[in-house]
Amino acid sequence: MVFLARLYARRIVNINVNIILAGTLAMGLTLIPVYFSRRFTDHKATIMAVTFLSDIIFDVVIYYALHWLANHMPKRRRQPGVAIADLSFLKDASLVQFERALLAPVYYGVAMSTQYLLLHPHTTGPLASFIRLLTGQPPDVPAVFSREAATATALMFGIMSTRILHTIWMVRQERRRDRAAALKARAGGVHAVDNGQLLASEQTVSDPPTPEELRRMAIAADRKVGAPP
Repeated sequence: MVFLARLYARRIVNINVNIILAGTLAMGLTLIPVYFSRRFTDHKATIMAVTFLSDIIFDVVIYYALHWLANHMPKRRRQPGVAIADLSFLKDASLVQFERALLAPVYYGVAMSTQYLLLHPHTTGPLASFIRLLTGQPPDVPAVFSREAATATALMFGIMSTRILHTIWMVRQERRRDRAAALKARAGGVHAVDNGQLLASEQTVSDPPTPEELRRMAIAADRKVGAPP
């Protein structure tokens, strides 16, 4: 459990977990208005519009709640493993939502295209065989998903596609932050070694010397002790 808690504290992990969980919960809630759309329409474009609007509303609300629990709840902010504790909840969560908004065309492009295909009946071809395999429909009738099954399948494909792209994006961001932090630490530590004398700036509590810097300091100190008066 401790390992899982530390793993979940990583920003990339908890963002992905929260988004997948939010997307799954939003998908379940989205199926409710999609189900009740039977009472007023069979038009596929209307069903897709109901799916689109419901998913956006439910997903955003649920994600903000999960992000607060994972990163900004008072007990979580005091833990050293929480990735970005210096940002406000609204700014941090909105930054993630902005990144997701940039990927929204991919998400909804995949989801809506899949839903459109699954809502139409298919008589032959691999898609018809796939639908019959999942639904158990006889081969003498056109194969078609129910609107609820088509919606759930489409949203799952959308989630999977954007999680792959967003994870690659966040890994690159994390590496850039790590490189910037390393450069900052080096700039605030050892600057130069001149004629065996170590020139170093004051070390701060937030930027302690690295093992390599400690080794160089020890060598310089030994040389200074062994030098003639």
